[in-house]
This record gives sequence, C-alpha cells and structure tokens, in this order.
Amino acid sequence: MRKDVFDKFVLVQSQLDSTVPPEVRRYVDRKVRDGRRNGLHLDEEGRKKIEALSKEENRLCIDFMHALNEECTVLEFTRDELAGCPDDFVDSLKITPSGKLQLSLKYPHYFPASDKAQIPETRMALETAFNSRCVKENYPILKRLLEVRKEDF
Repeated sequence: MRKDVFDKFVLVQSQLDSTVPPEVRRYVDRKVRDGRRNGLHLDEEGRKKIEALSKEENRLCIDFMHALNEECTVLEFTRDELAGCPDDFVDSLKITPSGKLQLSLKYPHYFPASDKAQIPETRMALETAFNSRCVKENYPILKRLLEVRKEDF
C-alpha cells in the first residue's frame, strides 16, 4: 500500500461514526492495521528498516525450508517393524544389503508409515527423527529469525 493511501485510510478511520456498517469499519480497520504492520505510519528511515527486516526474514524462511527440502535422512526397518503398513507401500521401499527396508523422512514415506505402523517403537523412531530434521542447520537460522522478528524499529 502506498503511504498516501494509508494516510487516507487513517483519516477515514478517525471520522467513522456509529452509522457506518460493521463490514466497512472492519475493512478500514484492517487496512490501517496492515499499513501499520508494513511501517507506513513511520518516517522514511523506519519504513526502510522494516523493509530490510522483512527481506531478511523472507530470506531466512527460504533458507530454513531449503534445508528441510534437501534433508535426506534414511531410517532402516525390518518388514516386521513396519507391520500394519500397506503391502504395496512396503514393497515400494528400497532394500539395503542387510535386508532392511529404507524409509526416508519425506512425506510420501513418513505419513503412511507413521499412521499405519502398529509397533509403537517404529512410530516413535519415525516421529523423533521427523521432528528433529535439520536441527544442526536450522537452529542458527531459527535463532536469527526470532531476533529479526523481535527487533524494534
């Protein structure tokens, strides 16, 4: 939203009375709220700082997701440990030289196995590995992201 348009919304908001329909009041309030979130109520320097922080936040989020997408952890289970999983799913898994089945943490493998596996230890191993993906790579990114979001302007 442009600064001049935001200023007009603020002016309109200050002049709203009780005869205005609630939908209009809500629309104007939301526009003013969104403009404030984008720093339109600040001076030029403040707006530039918010823009820079927003760009850094976007870059950090992209880096975070990139690490998750590139993650390639593989767990190995026996056929018995995957009891309850559909046969076509189990048959589609790669077999290691030791005879175990390789299960990645990608969604097409993780969700069927975590939903259908009957053995609690199998589900626990999957859940633990899935929820600790890319911790080493993403911890510094997440820490910086929280600092960026906390930063005052």
